[in-house]
Amino acid sequence: PTLVSNVETFAWIPSIIYHGGVCFHDLAVLPELGGAKLISISGDVAKPTLAAIPMGVTLRSVLEETAGIPVDDIAACEVGGITEELTYPQDFDQPLSRAFRAGHLNAGGSIVVFSKKNFDEKRIFRTKAKFYDIESCQLCAPCREGAKVFRYGIDSIMDENTTLSADTIETYKVLFNSMETLSNCGHG
Repeated sequence: PTLVSNVETFAWIPSIIYHGGVCFHDLAVLPELGGAKLISISGDVAKPTLAAIPMGVTLRSVLEETAGIPVDDIAACEVGGITEELTYPQDFDQPLSRAFRAGHLNAGGSIVVFSKKNFDEKRIFRTKAKFYDIESCQLCAPCREGAKVFRYGIDSIMDENTTLSADTIETYKVLFNSMETLSNCGHG
């Protein structure tokens, strides 16, 4: 079971045994979120790091303390992993939490920083589409079939010489909605 035998759980056990569960809970900036999360911070940063981040702290605060570059130089972040949406500067003041909550960013296990100097949105979205295509578990038809079409669609949309018809765009929207609602897991 992931909740019991993952690296993060093992990393927190000694502290929780020594200091107690209440002490771990009280690490959070917002008491209703409780605890902290180990998060890798990488990408366009001065020094990639793994940090214990108190839940409820804002993304801006994490970036200011760990990125090693001015926050004003950051174009976007991928908070929580490759399957998450990009987070842009207007949302950097949202708190991080373990769960999906309105007005919060899902902390997941990573923050990838993209500087304005190196930001290439097309490349990022193509990488995400390739990831979904290659890493699909192949168990359910929506993702197994949809990921390939998704990758083709993203490549078509990102091609500067391609103009998609309204019908094609609508077809992609229906497909993406089907993947999201009919897949067996939360990655659809």
